[in-house]
Amino acid sequence: MERFPQEHLFCPVLEDTNHRIVSPFRWSHSRGKHVLSVPSGIQPGEGFAIHNNAMLVSVEAFEKVGGYNRNIRLDFSDIYFFRKFQGLYKTFVILDRRLPHSLATVLETDGNKALARFTTFCSDSYWYGTEFAGVGLLFISALYRSIKLCFKWRRPAFISAFLKSPYFVKPESLPDKGKS
Repeated sequence: MERFPQEHLFCPVLEDTNHRIVSPFRWSHSRGKHVLSVPSGIQPGEGFAIHNNAMLVSVEAFEKVGGYNRNIRLDFSDIYFFRKFQGLYKTFVILDRRLPHSLATVLETDGNKALARFTTFCSDSYWYGTEFAGVGLLFISALYRSIKLCFKWRRPAFISAFLKSPYFVKPESLPDKGKS
């Protein structure tokens, strides 16, 4: 912060167990893509997204952006916030630090937890889509994920969860769409 006092958001590089960069990552058409390398220092926010883990954001910027959307509980909460941030601030700082990070969806070993996690994904992707992406691409992504998880866990419950998601249930039956 002392080195870049004009900046409002700082994040480290997050790596998975194979030292592949998981954040920051390229974000396009509602899809994330891994990058092979990222330079440290001030970077343009356009085309990037970051995970919340170890992110440092100024209170001023957090309040100006409007915080997080309460309906986006986990998946897409970081992307939602960063997209709002990009609307007001054009740059952010990538720190010269690497931290380990694991994605729960990749490492999950319990089918019931995977189903609960997928239910959250469906809701979160819907709410993200209503503001930023349109729900079409995210609908396809959630459908694809439900089919993939059905095969992985050998349980049709993932399709049922998708059919009970906000993509099919009227949004009025869900919590208030307000921000926190």
